[in-house]
Amino acid sequence: VGMLGDGLNDGPAMAAADVGIAISCGLQLTVDAADVVVNKGGQLLLRLAGAVAMAKRGRRLVLQNLALAMAIKLLVMMLAASGQLSLSMGIFTDTGSLLLVLMNGLRPLTWRVPFARDSAAT
Repeated sequence: VGMLGDGLNDGPAMAAADVGIAISCGLQLTVDAADVVVNKGGQLLLRLAGAVAMAKRGRRLVLQNLALAMAIKLLVMMLAASGQLSLSMGIFTDTGSLLLVLMNGLRPLTWRVPFARDSAAT
């Protein structure tokens, strides 16, 4: 758990957090309780927010890939168990599902980092 703060009331919460982040223009108590002190709050905080947003998108993508792969595998297993799917079609379907998951996994290559333009401009 991380805590970001700059005031008097943030010191105890930062000390209890796994990672405490303080803005250097805040009170000395907060700066002392923090694990990380940010000198230029705006740019770094935007980058931190962008990293969190990218991590959330990446997690969603992993969950999508897992759900897609499991759904296709379950459908293929049910069709194969009922005798409606030949061995060659099963292999083709398995390869196709692998390619779908791989193509979906390549999507982050086109993602733009949130707030990157704002932090580069200042």
